[in-house]
Amino acid sequence: MISFPSEIYQPQSSEDSNPAIRLFGRRFSEDQQTMDMLAEFLLVCASGKQLYNDQFSTVFPNDATLRDWRTKPAGLSYFPKARLNLKLFAFLESSRLDTRHRSHRKHAERLWKDLADGLDLDTPAEKSAFLKTLSALFLGFWGNGASRTWCAQTFLPFCRELLCGEEIWNTTEARSVDPTDWGEVLENFSTLFDSSKHRFLARSGESLYLQICNALTQTKEEVESGIGSRPGVDLTADEANPVVLRDGLSKAIDAFFDATPKGLADVIRFIDTSTDEETQRASDFPGGDPRSVSCGWIPQKSWTEGYLFAVELNRILAANIGIIDKLELLEVECALQVLRTLASQTYRETTTAGGPSDGSDYRILLCDTASGERKLKSFSEQSLSEISREIQQVVRRPDLLEKVREAAAGSPTRFRSIYGEADKYGFKLFRKLGKSIGLIVPPRGGAMKFTLNEKILRCLVLSLVPGRRMTLDTFKARMKAHHGFVFDLKGLADSRNWSGRIDELAGEESGDAWLERMLEASGMLVRLSDACSLVRNPFAPEERTAQ
Repeated sequence: MISFPSEIYQPQSSEDSNPAIRLFGRRFSEDQQTMDMLAEFLLVCASGKQLYNDQFSTVFPNDATLRDWRTKPAGLSYFPKARLNLKLFAFLESSRLDTRHRSHRKHAERLWKDLADGLDLDTPAEKSAFLKTLSALFLGFWGNGASRTWCAQTFLPFCRELLCGEEIWNTTEARSVDPTDWGEVLENFSTLFDSSKHRFLARSGESLYLQICNALTQTKEEVESGIGSRPGVDLTADEANPVVLRDGLSKAIDAFFDATPKGLADVIRFIDTSTDEETQRASDFPGGDPRSVSCGWIPQKSWTEGYLFAVELNRILAANIGIIDKLELLEVECALQVLRTLASQTYRETTTAGGPSDGSDYRILLCDTASGERKLKSFSEQSLSEISREIQQVVRRPDLLEKVREAAAGSPTRFRSIYGEADKYGFKLFRKLGKSIGLIVPPRGGAMKFTLNEKILRCLVLSLVPGRRMTLDTFKARMKAHHGFVFDLKGLADSRNWSGRIDELAGEESGDAWLERMLEASGMLVRLSDACSLVRNPFAPEERTAQ
């Protein structure tokens, strides 16, 4: 299997003996939550980066570099900011008491005093009230990690200056060093803080970024033959051109960040660095050089789903909706992309009956969980079981099995441990991620099945109906082509998992009436007749402009 960046796929640690990582890339992790995944993806997009010996601040590399990157192996690094003072100011008071080291509390007190001294207000009471209000404001930007130490929590990633790299406080080392104040913390910064564990920002966002870069290295002809010719995929002329798509997506991501008030960046700088530049130097320039994080790698063949991801992201970012609404839909989109990646790469690399494919022949049967259609529910459960089984089996492919045996070195315990981790990054990740966004229900217990909720449906409309109306049948064809979603048993028939069970799938009526009801309730359905309905994207930029 060839990786992207090309030939970078080499075991870097004992973790790379994990067959799921070998198949799906380094890495999509069960431990990473969806908001952290989005935050990490946007962090890579917004940070300065280095490829070869060149540094650049744009969202993606330029076209010449992308072309070189396809064939000349080189690792990508990026330079995230820690923003420790900002996190301390916003999150310390709301964090768990047992995570607040005395040096943190002392520094927080000093930070508040220095900030108060810098305010042009008349009385100490006014200054204190202002800082409390400001602290509450930034606490309102909290994104994820309530149970973590203050420094490991994340902000909602809607502003460049709120994007932060992972910083973990080493509790064990802190007991040994036992710093009495923040000055001692800075003197022992590399010992007391760890920015390289990838525990919460666990590389899923990095992998999503690499998938888009991998897709953008393709030629226009390869895009047209690789996915443009698939039934149900309908790209515009601009979307089918990787150069135009790169420019459009770069501008869309920049515009997303630029939509936040410019004064917010000034306030963040006032809190984070105006009174304490030493912390920024220690965290962002360890040893005098910029803090650098190296990205991993992903399968080169995954460019097809990466290209669809880029197109869908571009459409969502162009929608006329509020920035927080965009964040919610981008979070769902990133989760759907990981699910699509796991399924597509599995079906592309499988050795089960029917053999490998282009990765687009998996099927997810969506059902109305509130209806009494037991047959559809039963087959939806089976479609989840089929995909889970395929993922579980593909990581046990003979060539991967042999690699695991080599890594286990004859230890049955080590062998079982590696495959336990493989399942954690494989079918268990698929199920956990599906549950986290409501695609798989119930969240706990019971027979698991696929369904839709309003947030997923809205994401699908904005990403698959680009600035125009389309018939319901066309919309369903788009969902099938992009995500493998089907609504009746006939939709399963063209998947190799069901090729030997055609008789079971015959004679079943369509199960999409509930989809029409959901679209209508959301104001995204136009009924022309009993036989024809249109799906409308009310947030398309063209329609909003025309009004």
